Amino acid sequence: MNHFVKNIENLISAKRLESYNNSVEEHSKNLELISKLTPDIAMIEISIRNIVDFYITQKYGTDWIANSSDEGIVSERDNISSRLKRGTTLTHEQYLSNFSLGKIIHLAKDNFLEQKIFSDLSKFNFKDFATSNRNFYFYNNNKNNFTNYEKSEIILSLLLTIRNRSYHWENLLKTRRSKNNNDNFPRITHRLHETNIGIMPDKIEIFLKSVFIEICKE
Repeated sequence: MNHFVKNIENLISAKRLESYNNSVEEHSKNLELISKLTPDIAMIEISIRNIVDFYITQKYGTDWIANSSDEGIVSERDNISSRLKRGTTLTHEQYLSNFSLGKIIHLAKDNFLEQKIFSDLSKFNFKDFATSNRNFYFYNNNKNNFTNYEKSEIILSLLLTIRNRSYHWENLLKTRRSKNNNDNFPRITHRLHETNIGIMPDKIEIFLKSVFIEICKE
């Protein structure tokens, strides 16, 4: 049997380091960035979770998770229960805290709660997070500004991407190069109406803080 050599390159893995130009230092920088982002991600996720729960509870009651026959909720509920000892009874709050952010965002969209999360995004400027971004799209050669609903969809999608990549320790520092290799573009993106909106690595932190400010608005 071969012996595993416990040097830093092997512990991280050669395959993973390929994403960091084979640089242990770049890998460490990415983990440092994730550690800085984690408190903001956590506050945003907790806030969205509680807003969604508040409004769905008004509609379906305090035990809407336990009583739901919705396939998605039942699947999420069963998946959570399967990780626990048989016979364990979870409270509503315990179920809720174990729901994935993806499921919470799905529930927000299904229940049209985007505007309860973000009341007014008229001044939210996507160009603050990448120079390639814009706050409008073209349809039939006409310029249309993104609506509050559309901005909410973009933000929630970007949040989910950032959250998932962070918690799987993926490389947030990577960018895309243009065909002529002169420009950098975001890899964290959402496409809507044939328009890409993205977040550059050095703007992720300010994006998250800006999003939380928007959530806190009445």
